[in-house]
Amino acid sequence: MELQESFLNNASASMKRLDRVVSIFKTLMELGKKTNSPVLYLNETPYFNTIIENFGPCLENPQVDLHQIYEVAFHVKTSSIIVANTGLNLLCLSPATSTSHIVRQIACSVYRPNLGVESVNIGIVGNIYQKDVVLRSESACPPSFLFGSQRCNCCYQWASIREVAAHFNTVEPPKELAGEDLWRWVKKQFHYENRKHLPARDGKGFILMHLDSQAGMGSGVTPKEFVFDLYSRALMRHLGEATVEQTLHTSMKESFEALGVMPDPRQAENQAGYEITYVLLDWLQAHRELIVLSNNSFKLNQLQENGYQVKRVKSLGKIDRAGLREAEQRGPDFDQMDMDGEEISFEEEIHRLRCALTCHPSEFQLKNDQ
Repeated sequence: MELQESFLNNASASMKRLDRVVSIFKTLMELGKKTNSPVLYLNETPYFNTIIENFGPCLENPQVDLHQIYEVAFHVKTSSIIVANTGLNLLCLSPATSTSHIVRQIACSVYRPNLGVESVNIGIVGNIYQKDVVLRSESACPPSFLFGSQRCNCCYQWASIREVAAHFNTVEPPKELAGEDLWRWVKKQFHYENRKHLPARDGKGFILMHLDSQAGMGSGVTPKEFVFDLYSRALMRHLGEATVEQTLHTSMKESFEALGVMPDPRQAENQAGYEITYVLLDWLQAHRELIVLSNNSFKLNQLQENGYQVKRVKSLGKIDRAGLREAEQRGPDFDQMDMDGEEISFEEEIHRLRCALTCHPSEFQLKNDQ
């Protein structure tokens, strides 16, 4: 009985929080109607504490000034509430060549009224406020990222942008520094000023956007429902789809349909799942001239239709004999460009991307060039 009573009390508290969330959404939507700004930055408003208490970290009794730690904002066009940390500097090594570089990591919770709560990790390398920022917006794929599954090319696509970002923004940490002293040096490599993440070295800008909650192409979406844990639902559907494939020997598309899920749920609610990238780019105030590493025409469309100038470079990662089956299906079943079952090594991909971003601007392609 004690557990039952505890559950009922906890559920009641959760429902009260949901009521507050709905009320805050209504207030901000009305506020959005009165502005011409694409994003309302709310740290200097009375809404900051209310949002921190009810969204994202849900902190009620902090011992520090959270204005230095978090940023809250409202994206007017999509009525999205953004809660993020103000950034953390990381000394990183690239996956293939162990090249040292600095990544500015930002974690975001984005409350989308027509979808639910999206979780996104953003890595910034170099200066993203100059033209031709290189962007990779990647949906989560636990089998590939966690266990190195060769069924798909996801982890290699992600590794490839990490590798080229490091190539264009290599740093050499001072050899005489270690421990606390090295940590202090890393701390100085980016600073946060006027809502911009400014690097100490003015290198080519890269945005690495990992869409944690869009596992399995955003399969956690349920039409007409606000989903508080899109990641958990997406994970179970993503791996359920893969299990259907092996158990019933179906294609990816057929496996989604067998579960009663549309094959690319990011297209639900008028392609709302594809909006998250431009929402966060607007919030970051990134330069609007982009080089996008993508094979997905829907991603390119959303960026172009919302004011971004897009140059496209295909992203293949690595495709070997273990990944040919999925690569061959992605083209006809999911409208993926340049996914035709041709094999490519990771080394060949890195060389191609470096050349495309330095010596061969003719390789830039818009979706209509295909």
